Amino acid sequence: MRCLRLISIIVLAFFLFSCAGTVRNIKRERLQVRSVTKLQINKAFPGAGELAAELRDMGFRFSEAKDWFGPESTPAWVITIGTEVDVYTAQAVISICSRYANGNIIVIITDSERFGNRKRIYVGALSQLRPEQGIKGKKIKKLMRSGLTEEEFKTYAD
Repeated sequence: MRCLRLISIIVLAFFLFSCAGTVRNIKRERLQVRSVTKLQINKAFPGAGELAAELRDMGFRFSEAKDWFGPESTPAWVITIGTEVDVYTAQAVISICSRYANGNIIVIITDSERFGNRKRIYVGALSQLRPEQGIKGKKIKKLMRSGLTEEEFKTYAD
């Protein structure tokens, strides 16, 4: 059991390391933060305050009064992103959130119109997921691929 846990930690560390290069290489001029109408962050998300500041510095609109929710912890942190969010911008947010959560994230791309979700990002979403749901591990790496098209991005939608 300890061996399996150690292997899991090594795999997560490798994933985090592979995403870390992406974080350093974010080209702010390529970000299309206007494709995001609402960005909300769970107060319990690791480093939530620093994450909010970093995203705000990148140009995201984030209101200290309106855009927090929680705090409520979950076994894995869910990042929910709407299908109308710009691909590069979505990848940048995933990469940064992965760094704060030490790679312990699940990504959901949603095509739901409910609450305008197609243009929203929820960091630390309180989703009740079945084990087969969401994008994890190697699939996240595919989602983070440079040059991913909007059409390919939308194929990840729930």
